[in-house]
Amino acid sequence: MATNTTTLKQQIYDRLNITWSDTDTDRYIVNIMNNAISTLTYKLGINNNNFDFSTTSQENNLILAYCLYVYNHEESNFDDNYYNEILQLRQKYLTQQYNEEQNNDNP
Repeated sequence: MATNTTTLKQQIYDRLNITWSDTDTDRYIVNIMNNAISTLTYKLGINNNNFDFSTTSQENNLILAYCLYVYNHEESNFDDNYYNEILQLRQKYLTQQYNEEQNNDNP
């Protein structure tokens, strides 16, 4: 299932404590959200381009934290501060990928 961008956008607004809405803010948040999806899909090793970051999960917590860092121009500190979470999730997706490859090799 693809990310529900409407839900994720509202979650980001809530995490950032943004209570107003205007065109510039909306554009900025959508840009942050789209870049965060791309960045975390890569960092975590998620092979599914339709992964849903908007559902309650460790991935959802991580993307919201990443957006907070980007919003505050601190994304360079994100990897250091969330190193363990990134590694845990990366291991999860690498294990899933390995298992899928094994299943494809042994029908």
